[in-house]
Formats: sequence, structure tokens, C-alpha cells
Amino acid sequence: MKRLFQALLAVTLMFSLTLNSNNVSAKSEQEELGVPNQFLDDEQLEEIDAHFENGYQLDSTYISDNLNSYPKPGDVFVSVSNPIIAQSDVPTNIQPALTFSVPIAFDNDPSTIVSLYKVEGKSPVSGKLEIKNNTIYIRPDKTLESNTKYAIEIDKGAIVSTTDSTKSIDKYLTEFVTSNTQAPIVIDVVPYEEETKVDVNAVITIKYDRKVKSGTNEFLLMDENAADVPATVIVNNDTVTIQPNAPLKNNAEYYLAVVQGAVKDTSGNESYKYFSVFSTGTPSDGGSIPKNPEPIDLELGDISIEFE
Repeated sequence: MKRLFQALLAVTLMFSLTLNSNNVSAKSEQEELGVPNQFLDDEQLEEIDAHFENGYQLDSTYISDNLNSYPKPGDVFVSVSNPIIAQSDVPTNIQPALTFSVPIAFDNDPSTIVSLYKVEGKSPVSGKLEIKNNTIYIRPDKTLESNTKYAIEIDKGAIVSTTDSTKSIDKYLTEFVTSNTQAPIVIDVVPYEEETKVDVNAVITIKYDRKVKSGTNEFLLMDENAADVPATVIVNNDTVTIQPNAPLKNNAEYYLAVVQGAVKDTSGNESYKYFSVFSTGTPSDGGSIPKNPEPIDLELGDISIEFE
């Protein structure tokens, strides 16, 4: 009876350890839980500690009443995830990433899949999957909905080791909740930061990671003397267009300043401040090329080649 109680307590302790994201030792975790040391003998404690010293982040998949089912070197399992398990403040523009214990690849079975879906109704999210070495990246086609629970699920065997074809992942599932408190982020700007030889008739565009609308502050275009450059600002979908009212000066430096709150998303989250600089100039033509060059005859033995 005593041995049965010890075994049950050991399983409970190990399960508690898997929920802790830090690789702490079993002894310190045991003390936090208020479990007296005498319920686990020294050999059991040392064996548990040895697994944690190897740097494994354990998953409840491997829990049993003995230690034989813990992951071993070469096993395929998720060691780091972004977002972390049960994270509740995930930005809606997240591109989830799962890092594995070994270099990985997709298996060749089309019936096993890696999926991202909205938990309510199990609605799938379309997007692309990409593997780089030991990390799989999930790139949704569009921004996720805010304040919504999502899940990432990997079928058993869908991910395999590239170093040992006999090793594959067990079934994996994690959930997270998006938040609507993240600010819109600039993902592209034209002209780009510190670009030179920009055309004097250039139109400036700023692209955000989501749909935005005009906010409480403004966009400023200034010359090298910090004087305002009159321009028309248009906010459309996820892009802000800034059209100077007159051509810019040639060979001059200009500054683009986006005041915090210049735009906000559909949830009312204001944008961060943003700053960029570029300079105008005449692009180099790289040397002139005749519009209609004369044909050139090259004779190679009996072969005559004409270039036009």
C-alpha cells in the first residue's frame, strides 16, 4: 500500500512539473508543493533531477507511473513554443512558431496534418507552413480575430526527425487567446529608411499590419531645416499615402515623422510613433545604351551569329 501511495504521489509531482515553463529541479519544485521528501526516495529524486538537467521541457504526453516514457535524446517533441501554452495576450498578427528537439521535416502521409484553427466551431485558419531546421512557422493569410481562442494541433506522426526516420512526434495540442490591445505596426514604408536618389515626385506610403483609420494625431513630412512640407494624407485599408503638394527639392534630405496615435485599428488601438529619413537625387543611369545598335557579325569558323 505504501509503495502504491509513493507511486501515485510521484506521478502527481511529475505532472505538476510539466506545467511549469522553467526547467527547475524536482527537489525545489517538490518543496514548493509542500511534499515531504520521505515520500520519494533518493534514487527517484536523482533520476527526476537528471532528466531536468538535460534541459528537457516535458510534455504531459510522456507522463506515466515510471520514468521510461520520458523523452530521450533523439525523440521528436516541442521544446519551445511561441505563443507559449495558454498565453492570453497574443497579438492578432502572430505568426506562431514551434521549435523541436531535433531537425524536422513533414512526413509523406497527407492524412496527417499540422493545423491552426479557432477553437469555437473548430474553424480552420488558412495560411502557409514553413520548416527551417528544427522550427516550424505557421503564417496565417490574414490577421487573427481579437479576443478569440485558437489552437495549434499536430497529428501523431505528422512531423518526423531528419536525423532518424524512425522518430516522429506524438499528438500535440496547444491553445492560446488573442488580445485586442496590440498597437498597429508598420511593416513597410516607401521610400525605405535612408533610401537615396528618391524621385522628387515620389509618393510616400506606409503599410501597417492590419486595417487602420485616421487617429488623433498626424503625419509630418519635413525638410532638412525641419520645415513642414505641405502634403495630402489618405488612409485606406492598411495603407497611408502621403502625397506632397509640390515636387520635392532635388538632392535634399527629408524626414517622415508619424506621431503616436496618428492611426488606430478597428479596435481603437493607437499606433506607435515612427520615424524615417530619405534623400532625393538623380538616379544613376549606369551608362547610356544605344536605342538601335547596329547588328554585329561574329564569325566562329563556319558559324555566323548575328546579334540585334
